[in-house]
Amino acid sequence: MGSMPVRLLVVVVCVGLVLVLTRLVRRRFHYTVMEPNNEFAGFMYSMIGLVYGVYLAFTIIAVWEQFSVAEEVTTAEATHLSELWRDAEVLRVEDRTAIQQQLLSYADSVVHDEWATMALQRGPAPKTSAIYEELWRRYYGVQLDASNAVQNAFYQEMIRRLNDLGLLRRRRLLAASSELPPLMWVLLVTGGLVTVLFSLVFGTRHAWMQYLVVGVVTGLVTFSILLVHAMQYPFSGDVSIRPGPYEVVVTAMKERAAGQSNR
Repeated sequence: MGSMPVRLLVVVVCVGLVLVLTRLVRRRFHYTVMEPNNEFAGFMYSMIGLVYGVYLAFTIIAVWEQFSVAEEVTTAEATHLSELWRDAEVLRVEDRTAIQQQLLSYADSVVHDEWATMALQRGPAPKTSAIYEELWRRYYGVQLDASNAVQNAFYQEMIRRLNDLGLLRRRRLLAASSELPPLMWVLLVTGGLVTVLFSLVFGTRHAWMQYLVVGVVTGLVTFSILLVHAMQYPFSGDVSIRPGPYEVVVTAMKERAAGQSNR
């Protein structure tokens, strides 16, 4: 279910199966047998539809908010990397060069190494984690000029931002493996089945009308469940967050590094 054509195929198959089932029910029970129950069935169906509709909307909103938060976290982390690069300009040439190179390596590794592991819900990439730990060691080894108040102030700000970077990294990795609780999936799928199958108990004179209604309901419910599944993992599948912010930062860092070397 990782691409739109596959999802559409699943929807078509589900709609087709339910229409076949509807045909079998109509052949087994004449519409006049079921028609007297339409009033009571309609009342019950409206209650079921209301409850399930609210729950489905709640679930979609929940996964969308989770998706949006993960996207905000990635943008914030990329922004912190860019800010740390600029802050490092006040350090000694040796420290500045080492830290900026490590920041570039980290951002590049997030794009080319960690994004793939997050897509598979395998947690952090070992290479990226090693670069991140080395980045901290680079900051530990910075030699400051005690008489340079500006340098000391910038260094304190860098450490604060580096801690924020670690928090954002952790939130990104947690978001990559987050998922709906199994109980919510049970209710989501079971409620969808009940909503679809309950529509078969109505007796209608015109078969095409029942086929139309049942097909539309089945299609909407199936596609909604597939949408929840697609957005459940923010970094997996075709409906996922892309490493665009990090790629922009990597490009900018390489341009700045080239400018520094030409000074």
